[in-house]
Amino acid sequence: MDAAKLAEAIKRYPFTPVRILLSDGSHYDITHPNQVFVTRRWSYVGVGGNGESIYEDNAVIDNLHVTRIEPLRRTKKAKKS
Repeated sequence: MDAAKLAEAIKRYPFTPVRILLSDGSHYDITHPNQVFVTRRWSYVGVGGNGESIYEDNAVIDNLHVTRIEPLRRTKKAKKS
C-alpha cells in the first residue's frame, strides 16, 4: 500500500481504530494513532503494553504487504452501576 494512503488512514481526525491486514494473512489492530510510525517503505507498529503510548515491543511491516485497512468494530462497554 502507498505510504501516504496508510498514513492518511492512521492520522484521520477524529481517529477511528483500524485493522491493518497483510498479504500473509496476519493483521494488526490499531487503537491509537501514535501506535504506528509510517515511513515510505516500512511501518513500525507498537504491540503489547497499554495501547496508548507505551508498548512492549514493535513490529516492522513492509508497506508493500499491506493489502487493506478496515475499520475496527468497537465493542460496547458494560455500564457500571
